[in-house]
Amino acid sequence: MTPDCKVVYYSAQNTYTVDYIKNPISFKEGVDPKYICYCAKVTEKDIIKAIKEGAGTLKKVIQKTGAMQNSNCETKNPTGQCCANQIKVILNDVQT
Repeated sequence: MTPDCKVVYYSAQNTYTVDYIKNPISFKEGVDPKYICYCAKVTEKDIIKAIKEGAGTLKKVIQKTGAMQNSNCETKNPTGQCCANQIKVILNDVQT
Protein backbone atom coordinates (compact mmCIF):
# COMPACT_ATOMS: atom_id res chain seq x y z
CA MET A 1 0.00 0.00 0.00
CA THR A 2 3.06 2.30 0.01
CA PRO A 3 2.58 4.84 -2.82
CA ASP A 4 6.24 5.09 -3.84
CA CYS A 5 6.93 1.32 -3.76
CA LYS A 6 6.68 -0.36 -7.18
CA VAL A 7 5.66 -3.74 -5.69
CA VAL A 8 1.95 -4.39 -6.01
CA TYR A 9 1.58 -8.06 -5.08
CA TYR A 10 4.02 -10.59 -3.71
CA SER A 11 4.24 -14.12 -2.40
CA ALA A 12 7.02 -16.51 -1.52
CA GLN A 13 7.19 -17.52 -5.19
CA ASN A 14 6.44 -14.28 -7.11
CA THR A 15 6.71 -10.52 -7.00
CA TYR A 16 4.63 -8.30 -9.28
CA THR A 17 5.49 -4.65 -9.81
CA VAL A 18 3.42 -1.84 -11.33
CA ASP A 19 5.21 -2.49 -14.64
CA TYR A 20 3.56 -5.93 -14.95
CA ILE A 21 0.03 -5.06 -13.84
CA LYS A 22 -2.66 -4.55 -16.50
CA ASN A 23 -4.83 -2.02 -14.59
CA PRO A 24 -3.42 1.04 -12.85
CA ILE A 25 -3.24 0.65 -9.07
CA SER A 26 -4.95 3.67 -7.50
CA PHE A 27 -2.78 3.90 -4.39
CA LYS A 28 0.50 4.01 -6.33
CA GLU A 29 2.24 7.29 -7.26
CA GLY A 30 1.65 8.80 -10.68
CA VAL A 31 -1.27 6.57 -11.65
CA ASP A 32 -3.50 7.71 -14.50
CA PRO A 33 -6.33 6.97 -14.64
CA LYS A 34 -6.77 6.66 -10.90
CA TYR A 35 -9.61 4.18 -10.49
CA ILE A 36 -11.57 4.36 -7.29
CA CYS A 37 -14.28 1.90 -8.33
CA TYR A 38 -12.59 -0.86 -10.32
CA CYS A 39 -15.87 -2.72 -10.84
CA ALA A 40 -17.42 0.15 -12.83
CA LYS A 41 -14.14 1.81 -13.95
CA VAL A 42 -15.02 5.05 -12.12
CA THR A 43 -12.05 7.35 -11.61
CA GLU A 44 -11.22 9.88 -8.94
CA LYS A 45 -11.77 12.60 -11.60
CA ASP A 46 -15.27 11.22 -12.31
CA ILE A 47 -16.14 11.36 -8.61
CA ILE A 48 -14.76 14.88 -8.12
CA LYS A 49 -16.69 16.08 -11.19
CA ALA A 50 -19.91 14.54 -9.86
CA ILE A 51 -19.44 16.22 -6.47
CA LYS A 52 -18.74 19.60 -8.06
CA GLU A 53 -21.92 19.14 -10.12
CA GLY A 54 -23.99 18.69 -6.96
CA ALA A 55 -23.63 15.07 -5.87
CA GLY A 56 -23.06 15.84 -2.19
CA THR A 57 -23.72 12.41 -0.71
CA LEU A 58 -22.40 8.91 -1.28
CA LYS A 59 -25.78 7.87 -2.69
CA LYS A 60 -25.79 10.76 -5.18
CA VAL A 61 -22.20 10.07 -6.27
CA ILE A 62 -23.16 6.44 -6.91
CA GLN A 63 -26.21 7.50 -8.92
CA LYS A 64 -24.27 10.04 -10.99
CA THR A 65 -21.13 7.97 -11.68
CA GLY A 66 -22.37 4.38 -11.67
CA ALA A 67 -19.84 3.48 -8.99
CA MET A 68 -20.50 0.34 -6.96
CA GLN A 69 -22.73 -1.15 -9.66
CA ASN A 70 -22.23 -4.87 -10.32
CA SER A 71 -19.70 -5.02 -7.52
CA ASN A 72 -17.07 -7.69 -7.41
CA CYS A 73 -14.64 -5.88 -5.11
CA GLU A 74 -12.89 -8.94 -3.76
CA THR A 75 -11.46 -9.76 -7.17
CA LYS A 76 -11.49 -6.45 -9.08
CA ASN A 77 -10.26 -3.97 -6.46
CA PRO A 78 -6.55 -4.41 -5.67
CA THR A 79 -7.31 -3.82 -1.98
CA GLY A 80 -10.04 -6.49 -2.03
CA GLN A 81 -12.39 -4.00 -0.35
CA CYS A 82 -15.42 -1.96 -1.35
CA CYS A 83 -14.66 1.53 -2.67
CA ALA A 84 -17.35 3.26 -0.56
CA ASN A 85 -14.85 4.44 2.04
CA GLN A 86 -12.57 5.89 -0.64
CA ILE A 87 -15.52 7.75 -2.16
CA LYS A 88 -16.42 9.13 1.28
CA VAL A 89 -12.86 10.42 1.73
CA ILE A 90 -13.02 12.19 -1.65
CA LEU A 91 -16.44 13.63 -0.75
CA ASN A 92 -15.03 15.01 2.48
CA ASP A 93 -11.90 16.41 0.80
CA VAL A 94 -13.82 18.15 -1.97
CA GLN A 95 -16.48 19.55 0.34
CA THR A 96 -14.02 21.06 2.84
